[in-house]
Amino acid sequence: MPVSINNERSSESMIRESLVTSFIDSRTESPLESRTALIFNDRDRGVKVLNEIEEALGWCDSFSISVAFITMGGIVPLIPALTALEARGVKGRLLTTDYLRFTKPDALRKLLTFKNLDVRMYRTEEDSGNGFHTKGYIFSAKELCRIIVGSSNLTQAALTTTREWNLNLLSRQTGEIAEVIQKEFDYLWNRPEAKPLADVIDAYAYEYKAVAEAQADARRLLIREEEKAKVVPNAMQAAFVKSLWDLKTQHQQDRALLISATGTGKTYASAFAAQKLAPKRLLFVVHREQIAKQAMKSFKRVLGEKDHTFGLLSGTNKASDRDFVFATMQTISRDAVLKSFPKDAFDMIIIDEAHRAGAESYRKIMAHFVPQFWLGMTGTPERNDGFNIYALFNHNIAYEIRLQQALENDFLTPFHYFGIADLWVTNEKGGAKHKIDDFRRLEDPERFAHMLEECDRYGYSGNKRRALVFVSTKREAEALARYLNECYRPALALTGDDSQAAREDAVARLVSGEGERLLEFIVTVDIFNEGVDIPEINQVILMRPTESAIIFIQQLGRGLRKFEGKEFVTILDFIGAYEKNYLIATALSGDRSYVNFQRFPTLDAKKLVNAPKMSAHHRGICHF
Repeated sequence: MPVSINNERSSESMIRESLVTSFIDSRTESPLESRTALIFNDRDRGVKVLNEIEEALGWCDSFSISVAFITMGGIVPLIPALTALEARGVKGRLLTTDYLRFTKPDALRKLLTFKNLDVRMYRTEEDSGNGFHTKGYIFSAKELCRIIVGSSNLTQAALTTTREWNLNLLSRQTGEIAEVIQKEFDYLWNRPEAKPLADVIDAYAYEYKAVAEAQADARRLLIREEEKAKVVPNAMQAAFVKSLWDLKTQHQQDRALLISATGTGKTYASAFAAQKLAPKRLLFVVHREQIAKQAMKSFKRVLGEKDHTFGLLSGTNKASDRDFVFATMQTISRDAVLKSFPKDAFDMIIIDEAHRAGAESYRKIMAHFVPQFWLGMTGTPERNDGFNIYALFNHNIAYEIRLQQALENDFLTPFHYFGIADLWVTNEKGGAKHKIDDFRRLEDPERFAHMLEECDRYGYSGNKRRALVFVSTKREAEALARYLNECYRPALALTGDDSQAAREDAVARLVSGEGERLLEFIVTVDIFNEGVDIPEINQVILMRPTESAIIFIQQLGRGLRKFEGKEFVTILDFIGAYEKNYLIATALSGDRSYVNFQRFPTLDAKKLVNAPKMSAHHRGICHF
């Protein structure tokens, strides 16, 4: 908590009173902001070490940090604070180390972009191989010094989720503890082993790569062995299968709904359900062929191919006679195709993305078939048109795990959400409010340059950008992709006009393309809103007005699937000046997450809309 000093109370009296509370009698009243306190991470109580670091950075007029390990996940949430400090001319020193080759070179290079930061790396092998494991944060403001020392490195986990203990204390600069800690920092800082980062970053990156490649080789061997092993359900999937079995066998229900956030494994959950219910024939209905292929692959892995045959039913595949048929809605809803199946052709039918089941084509399918069991799966059962998906499945919810709960249970990758002011915040008459249509005149190179600058500022997790950009129109997608390519950032516009083969090739390029096939950005309107599984995505960029919380969560979910080496996903929302996005971000995070609107202490969407000249760096921040 920031410390404020006024004429009625000196800093010395505040500290004296707080020492009594902290170390002699906890019942003694004293200023909360000057007490010595234990700071830690506890999502249930809504506290994070990150909160305290950000507050202290905003309070100080200089700072010194010494940590053993740094990752991009520890830097990205601090970028707005560091940017503000740079603008204020507040200087900082940061000392880290090559210990265990754990610190990520990309995080170090990001730190070098801040002109107000002096960064050094302590080369442990030059110090007789002694380890370096300090974790201390020193913030100075006039005569005061705020010190956080304990177990937290500058990593995503240490600042937000793992069990960490740190003491947060306030001292006068003349106090013994402040003098000792700052003296020790200066001693390490000035040792010959502490090299200016710019002088050693290339050498360290080479060392890091060699270690990382050796570790990757070992992991690949382990993964190959794991793939041979039998797939087993996780806790969510096991609980769902048990509930579904009880609904069918004990309560004689013939339909149920699985509400499961994107990335939590609902396709595998349905495969485990099929394994338990043991239908002779099964139909799995999706809205895109690519999703059908992914689902069929998951079912084969769970059930094996010894006792079942599998096939696709789509515009290009007609394997309708297999035991387990994975069909696109567009194909199976055609009259000729639908009527070719007897009503009882399938014992179990699964409707993927069941929030779509209110559409006429889905209702046509459901009206035709009479299976022994219907299963609907969705992460967002609510519909904007008011159609009741719950009623369609007789209000039987077999299992429910929403986005926030999935994040809390570590099923998904943590995200850093930044609401960034768009350049287009005034209309032609100078007013601040826009109609949604105004946002679609967004093909200006200046706006694209602004987007690219912010994408580089906030970065991503991993050694390569794999970004998915949502825009308003096909024309805008093509214009943005063209601009990015002109900036030597490989990009591709992908729309509903592109073939399935083109989409699959684009995903392959984004995931693993190199050389001429390298791809950093896929720019789209809506074809990747839901269903498609690309765990490697590490940036999601929203360049379109999203007034629907359902669509917002679906788009966000594209980056939340876990993937090895992906510490977090960066969400950049170019929110412009429309009001509902603030409500979406707040609702998404819930009461137990960290939500911080730094530039606007009291969140008032209307005031934000009427403040077009505010900094474009960020308007809303949410870390989960």
